[in-house]
Amino acid sequence: MPAFPLFHLPYVTLKDTVLKTNEMALLNLALSSDKSRNHVKMFKKPINFIWLNIYEDYCLIDVQFTKKRNIYWKIHKSSKPLKGSKRKIDSFVIDNMEIKNRRHQLRDKYVIESYCDNDRIACIKIAEVMLDIFKPNQLNVYISREETDDICNFIAWDRLNQVDDLTFITYFRLTDKEFHLFKVKILPKKKLTLNFFNYENQNSIQLEFNHDNLEICSAPWFTRQDLLNTNCQNLVIDKTKLTNNDLNAYIKKWLDGADTKLESFKIEIEDPDLDKILDGIQTKNAEDVQRKQDLLNNPPSSFEILFGIRNETSLGPLITRSDNRMATIILDKKCVKFSLWNK
Repeated sequence: MPAFPLFHLPYVTLKDTVLKTNEMALLNLALSSDKSRNHVKMFKKPINFIWLNIYEDYCLIDVQFTKKRNIYWKIHKSSKPLKGSKRKIDSFVIDNMEIKNRRHQLRDKYVIESYCDNDRIACIKIAEVMLDIFKPNQLNVYISREETDDICNFIAWDRLNQVDDLTFITYFRLTDKEFHLFKVKILPKKKLTLNFFNYENQNSIQLEFNHDNLEICSAPWFTRQDLLNTNCQNLVIDKTKLTNNDLNAYIKKWLDGADTKLESFKIEIEDPDLDKILDGIQTKNAEDVQRKQDLLNNPPSSFEILFGIRNETSLGPLITRSDNRMATIILDKKCVKFSLWNK
């Protein structure tokens, strides 16, 4: 029987066929040859997320196509994990690298264990194929393997700018060179979540964050100037060494008409004091509850639901700037929370 001429179908028919085809089948097709990959990648089938985990002894790719369909792909430096099983071992070649695989499927759950001499490069190459043919809502990169060349290659990886929602976390101390590289390479996004564990920024390199939503999980390196350089819609920064005076300067900057995108922030600082944070800033008192109540009729955003800002801020001082934008500021333990009431 002759082979089905899939790639000779009319464009519209081929697109419809690709978008309705099982994701694992598409991935296997794209891995089979460059020709197949080039045809499939024209249509970018949407999926939920791709997670890359770079551990000391192996790499892990976790892909969620849908809520019920996903891949758990573990890539080893040694062939030992592939031995001792009756399951068949297959292989494919990508950029002259042979990758051997043992596969298991339970309904829509795919488990693959692979072996390659350079597991990190294999992980990147497989992820590149995935990013060629799929359009993930989110890309997450977690790196705990401390190899200078590797982290620089990851930061310079152009695929990080292929997505609008990126999480990038390292579990070891970055150098200033790597930190600066991140600054240069990462383009503005709808959402950026990052964490550079134990980073100190000894050379005071400044970052200019221009993302719709920014979350920094641990930021002892984050300075007043970094804060003043941000231009984000929603901002979450934990474990900073910022002071009350730093927050005071940031809020005054907003009152002066800057940061027109800003709708909310949650910033953890040392020894927060609301009086010092609002020093020199005119506020309205609780007698304005009725006006606030009118604003409460607006449906809360997902950010406000997530952090509980909308409900709590009805108790906080109200500040107003010259364009009549109003915001409330409250303390929640060590966190200072700001929420814009009207746009």
